[in-house]
Amino acid sequence: MLMKNRKREDSGSSPSTEQRSPTARVSPTRPRTPRPAPPKKPNATAEQAFGERIKDARIAKGWSQAGLAKRMSSRYHGWTQSTVAKTEAATRPVRLDEAAALADVLALPLLGLVTAEKGSERLQAEAELQRLLLERAALRAREHDAIRRREDAENEIEHIIGVYEDLQEAISDATRQLERVIGQ
Repeated sequence: MLMKNRKREDSGSSPSTEQRSPTARVSPTRPRTPRPAPPKKPNATAEQAFGERIKDARIAKGWSQAGLAKRMSSRYHGWTQSTVAKTEAATRPVRLDEAAALADVLALPLLGLVTAEKGSERLQAEAELQRLLLERAALRAREHDAIRRREDAENEIEHIIGVYEDLQEAISDATRQLERVIGQ
């Protein structure tokens, strides 16, 4: 009966201020469905584009804002989840050293974070080039370490051969002396 009365009240000619569209109703027992992200703005400011790139890179790595803040705090003192949120939303200025630290933490070229050509083939190629240069540097360091260890081993072998030869000579001298003593 109460339901029928309510329907009659709602079906009147003037809409009630409490009426809502069926899609706007939210059940207190069900979690809200997340809204899709707004489309990327083609005319975004440089700060907004920078923030979007930071957010995209963070999400691609599976990091939360707090996770990125923790990684940034290890390199740049004072970053919190709120700092990350404000940076992504372009509501706080970003210093150049912070941008460089973000690029390092996210393993992205700094140019890729600040240029307008997001996702371009050129930036992807530059990122790949940067990765390959880092890999080459690591391989060169390993090569130099291996060369140093080989030289150390060769020097140790030469030393051992020298000690062996000295011992052989000492044994020969001792044998000759012993033969002289026995022969006398």
